[in-house]
Amino acid sequence: MIKQDYITRLIKQFSERATFTLDKALIKKDPSGVGETEEAIGELLELDPNTVLALEPDSFVLMVTLGGTGEMVSRHIAYVLDKVADAYLAQISSSQSEQDRAALQELAALRRAQSAALLAHYGIAALEVPDDLATIDKAIKEAE
Repeated sequence: MIKQDYITRLIKQFSERATFTLDKALIKKDPSGVGETEEAIGELLELDPNTVLALEPDSFVLMVTLGGTGEMVSRHIAYVLDKVADAYLAQISSSQSEQDRAALQELAALRRAQSAALLAHYGIAALEVPDDLATIDKAIKEAE
């Protein structure tokens, strides 16, 4: 019971922070929201975001699962990673150089691959919007 309460509180805190940072990144179009969202993922995992998010998908999943992150938390992470990919792709149109556009494309592809690998690890066929992120998901869709 105590562990479940802890996980519920952890997910709630992460969802609140992700809602704020995804709003910043995808609705307000502020590029700093992407970094803040990635920092939130790192904090949730208790790992350095620059290190863990640079990992290839299989290594990323290994680090996530070694940390004891379960399926419910992983569903949230997978959803947020997918939205981070969207935010990177949204930045491409305002990028100044072809090199910057290529780098953003590469980061978006990596985040999508990390998300998919995490879902696949738990046998989840498709990305679903977690209930506590449904409001921001709706707002993002309305802003597109």
